[in-house]
Amino acid sequence: MNEFLELFDYNVWANRTIFDAVARLPDEQYFRDLKSSYGGIHGTLCHIVWAEQLWLHRWLGKPNPAVPQGTDLQSLADARRRWETVKRSGGRSSRG
Repeated sequence: MNEFLELFDYNVWANRTIFDAVARLPDEQYFRDLKSSYGGIHGTLCHIVWAEQLWLHRWLGKPNPAVPQGTDLQSLADARRRWETVKRSGGRSSRG
């Protein structure tokens, strides 16, 4: 179980680092379509947040998130708020 908690803490640190880094980007770069799997930075970040929420829901025995792939997240602030909620729901908000 310690390894799992260490990985959770590392994931929190890594996601915080990513959010802090992309917060410095101008909107044009953040929302630019890079022709990647999820469009660009915003789409990829929303997918990551959604996937973490999906796995947390499965782990807790909850139904899957209502909106697929985080498509309801329209801004970096929306994505970060959702991530903070997922992080808190994971029970480790005091660390990482």
